[in-house]
Amino acid sequence: MRKSRIKFWILTLIIAFVMYIAEGFVAKFNAEKTPLYVYAPKDMEEAFESALKLSELKGAYEIILTDDATKANIAVEMGKEFEPGYTKLAYSPFVVAYSYEGKNIKTMIKNGLLQEAFHNNSYYEIYFNKIVEEIIEEGNWETFGVKDLGKIKVIYPAPGTMYYPDYYDFMLVTVNGGAYPKTEVDLKLAMEQIDRFENSDYTEAVTDFSEKYNRTGGFAENTLYLIPEREADNLIRTQSKYGRLFYPTVTVNANYYIKADELGQKLVAAFGVETFFEYDFYCHIANIRYRNNEDNTINTFSSGLAGVRDEYNVLHLENDRLRP
Repeated sequence: MRKSRIKFWILTLIIAFVMYIAEGFVAKFNAEKTPLYVYAPKDMEEAFESALKLSELKGAYEIILTDDATKANIAVEMGKEFEPGYTKLAYSPFVVAYSYEGKNIKTMIKNGLLQEAFHNNSYYEIYFNKIVEEIIEEGNWETFGVKDLGKIKVIYPAPGTMYYPDYYDFMLVTVNGGAYPKTEVDLKLAMEQIDRFENSDYTEAVTDFSEKYNRTGGFAENTLYLIPEREADNLIRTQSKYGRLFYPTVTVNANYYIKADELGQKLVAAFGVETFFEYDFYCHIANIRYRNNEDNTINTFSSGLAGVRDEYNVLHLENDRLRP
C-alpha cells in the first residue's frame, strides 16, 4: 500500500476520532439540563448560579427562578423565623433614610434627636423613639429645632408586606426603650403605642418603597423612611441619586430565611465553596448588600448613601420571646 494512502487513512481515523469526541462533548453540553427551582429575590440569581458551578450538581442542573415557593427546591423568604425547616440566611438592619442634605444635622444634634455613634463618632445615630413620640403628638419638626419643614412624615412598611414582621419587632424594641418587652403588660403598652404611631396623620404605610421613592423624587428633608439598609441602598442605585442613613441607637435586623429540599440541600452545601476565580455564595450576596453570618460587612465605599457603615448597635431577639 502506498505511503500516501496509509497517511490518508491515518489522518481519516484521527479526524473521525476527534469528531466522535467533539460530538460527545457537544451533545453533553447541549443536553437538556434538569431545572433546580429557586424562589428568591431576583438579585440573588447570580449567587445561586455561582454556587451551582461549584457544587456536585454542575453540568446536570440549571437554576430556574420561580414565583411559586411551593414548587421550589430552595426558597428564600422573610417572616419565616418561627416556621419549621427554615434557617437564617442573611439580614439587613433597619435604618432611617433621609435627604442627602446635611444642613439640619447640627440642629438635630443640639436638640437631642441625633447623637454621635458609640462605635464611631464620625457617624450619627437617631433616637427614633423621640420621632415616634412626636408623631403621636403634633408631628412638628420644630420640636427638634428644625424650622421651615413643617410636619414630620414617616414612611414605613405596610402590614402584610415582607418587611412588616421585622419592622414590628423594631418598633416593639424602640417604644419599649431599646429592649424587647418581657411581660404581657409591657407588650400590650408597646402595641398600643405602635397603633397610635401607625394611625397618625404623619405616617404612611407603603407596599412598594420604590414606587413611593420614584413618585416623590427621592429622599426628602421633611420625610424619614424607616427601611432596611439594603432596600435604601437599592433605591439609590436604581435612580443614581444620593441619600443619607441614620442608624437607630438600637436597631433590629430584617431577616431572610432559607428552606431546601433534598436536592436543594446539595446546592446549599456548596454555598461556602470558592476558588481563585469564583467567590463563594456568601460573598456574592454581601456584594449586593445582603449581610450574613459568613460575610457580615458590605462595600460601604461604592454606595451613594452618606453614613452607611458596618458598626451599629443591633439587638438580637430571642426565639422564645413574647409574640404579639
